[in-house]
Amino acid sequence: MTRVHPFLLPALVGVLLAAPTTAAAYDPPPCPSDQPPATLSVTDPKGAGSLYATHILRANVQGGEARSFSAPGARIFSEDNGNRPTLVRDSAGPLTVAAAVVIRDTETLPYQDDYSCSTTASATVDLLAPAASLFGDFRRPRYIVPARKLYSPSPDFSFTVKLATAGADQSPFTVRARRASRMKVPGRGTKAASHDYPLRDFELGDGEESRACELLCSSVTDRGFQRRIEVGAERVSRGIKVSVTTPTGLHFWAHGEERFKPTPWGVDVEVVQSGRRIARLRAAARCDSYGQSSTCRFKTVSTKL
Repeated sequence: MTRVHPFLLPALVGVLLAAPTTAAAYDPPPCPSDQPPATLSVTDPKGAGSLYATHILRANVQGGEARSFSAPGARIFSEDNGNRPTLVRDSAGPLTVAAAVVIRDTETLPYQDDYSCSTTASATVDLLAPAASLFGDFRRPRYIVPARKLYSPSPDFSFTVKLATAGADQSPFTVRARRASRMKVPGRGTKAASHDYPLRDFELGDGEESRACELLCSSVTDRGFQRRIEVGAERVSRGIKVSVTTPTGLHFWAHGEERFKPTPWGVDVEVVQSGRRIARLRAAARCDSYGQSSTCRFKTVSTKL
């Protein structure tokens, strides 16, 4: 092995630093003023022309090859075709999208087959505020035997929240639920269970599966009676459905007879989207089971926001 004398190391380093390095990626010069410009447009692939916040939009560069995009306040998603990325912004107002573009033009200077120049293309569009989702399909316990004021064995509640027909808000739904073991609507001091229900593909994730209990669940007795009130949500066409399953008493035996321990309850369920409450159910009651029916005393039932 050949050794280098210590006094020769500085000179050797100088020679290495002076040696030519691999050329950097070619950066075309700016385009001349007479070069036909590239253009950039922003559209909603699933819309009818208007552009809305929360919607997935598409940028499209024509007349050149886009090297990069910028859109302050928006999220940009690259695709196989670099000239047509998708983007989304959740707030309404002006949105400016810009692209660094390389133009390759053999017609302007035909004797230079590799002629190219760099420029920028931009477009500013006004994103409209999306339409709020709609509360509906409210179901509350009803008499099955009105004359005796008897309810079904499972006197439950449910409602849906669905997207508006045009310009729908497509940001995630957040469902929050509180419960109490008294016949009283729980207050803000009660800890809330919360879960997000996304609507857009990029927020769903790969292979997303619902958990067994996303909100408020309850254990059951050996006879299948719920010990506490239960709140769940599921995705339906163009929205979600929220269900509230009420307890109807805990089964036990006393003096050889089947009896039920009362299970009063209170619940406060709200659905929030884009920072605003769009649906709410507050209820407090006590329901007692009688086998094939139930009797209920409702203290509060309200869907006011």
